[in-house]
Amino acid sequence: MKPRFLVLAALMGLVGSGPAVAEREHVTPGDDKCVVPMAEWQPRSKIRELAKQNGWKIRRIKTDDGCYELKGWDKNGVRFEAYIDPKTMEIVSFEYHEENKEESGRKKNDN
Repeated sequence: MKPRFLVLAALMGLVGSGPAVAEREHVTPGDDKCVVPMAEWQPRSKIRELAKQNGWKIRRIKTDDGCYELKGWDKNGVRFEAYIDPKTMEIVSFEYHEENKEESGRKKNDN
């Protein structure tokens, strides 16, 4: 595992003010897919609130594998991708990217 992921996992376990990764009955064992009927989804505005609470700058919100998928930067400018349960707004998975600073998220032409 990458050290940044381990630090994040440890911090999420210690910090009570932010959303925590929790076991969910509606997630298929062995994967990170969300299985929630669309009628039970919370609106995208709740994702924006979650991002604001965590100091995230969101580049993109879309749906993937039945979850909200967020791509953006954390409050330190580190690029991440997160999957959020659309019913509970819990973080299903969270991953930092190798190209981590906000500036490196924009590809440059070498021409």
